[in-house]
Amino acid sequence: RYRTLVELSPSGVFVFCEGRTVYVNHRGAILMGANDPHEILERPMFEFIHPDFHQEVRENVERLLVGRASVHSAERIYLKKDGTPVPVQVEAARITWNGTPAVIALVSDITDRQQTEEALRASEERFSKAFRTSPHPIVISEIETGRLVDVNDAALTLLGYRREEIET
Repeated sequence: RYRTLVELSPSGVFVFCEGRTVYVNHRGAILMGANDPHEILERPMFEFIHPDFHQEVRENVERLLVGRASVHSAERIYLKKDGTPVPVQVEAARITWNGTPAVIALVSDITDRQQTEEALRASEERFSKAFRTSPHPIVISEIETGRLVDVNDAALTLLGYRREEIET
């Protein structure tokens, strides 16, 4: 049952033991640019991690293996087989693999999420610029309380207030 659960996971599931990859599910292989999990097995763990994160990952793995942390969660850059970087969310924990301490990592590609977040930031910046620089007075208030949330400079001029008077 557990093997089926892991094999069907939408996340890549990796087990690293003594610095090498001892298990990877099909989704993990695909994430790393392989067609088959066997292409990934026995490869060094750090082969998949961008060099900028090597020291931090070493420290986190050590904390997990000696029991100073139970779970570690982080965003990282992993490297596909061909060296292409891929942003990932990693959840890692200590397990025992054939009697040896090991790390299990659930890895998810966060490319789409990061692109969506960037698009949202850009949209917010465009809205903010349009709001602030519009020659038309704009007032944003809470419907229930009537409390002013924000006003643009044109509204301040029209109403005869300074920003400090509105923000209090």
